[in-house]
Amino acid sequence: MTNCSLNEVEAVLTKAARGCGADAAQAARFGRGAVMHLCEDGPITPIHAALAALPKGVIVEYAASIQQGLSQATGNTVLFQTDDPLWTSYLTALPYRLTRVSQTAHAIHLDVFEKTPKPARLQISSEDMAQWQSLAAKTYVPETAQSRLAGAGAGLTDND
Repeated sequence: MTNCSLNEVEAVLTKAARGCGADAAQAARFGRGAVMHLCEDGPITPIHAALAALPKGVIVEYAASIQQGLSQATGNTVLFQTDDPLWTSYLTALPYRLTRVSQTAHAIHLDVFEKTPKPARLQISSEDMAQWQSLAAKTYVPETAQSRLAGAGAGLTDND
């Protein structure tokens, strides 16, 4: 296990999502949400599944639906019409503590949510971190003379 700061985990998950095909805004929301999911002791499996599903899947499809549902909330209850069991896992990644999540045949109800306090650090397995870093590496510019001529990397003035 690796003891990681929340910022480190968020950054690598954001880059991993970008490496798998999410746009910058979706990747940033995923990184923040995934950290919150891990802070709530959520399982790591939905994170891997969401990354594997890109460029489609929950990162792309659910974010807009969740934001719309939250903006239309009445009181402390939000209702999402869905048959998809992955919604519950994705909703736990919201930056709120959900005091009740119930799933019926065609809907998920969230009641009374509040800001969740975050721990200072997370314990992430070395294997998970290595997998995320490998996905994040897909966003890196290749080390070639041509890429350097196009402006990649540090120039001499950057090292002064």
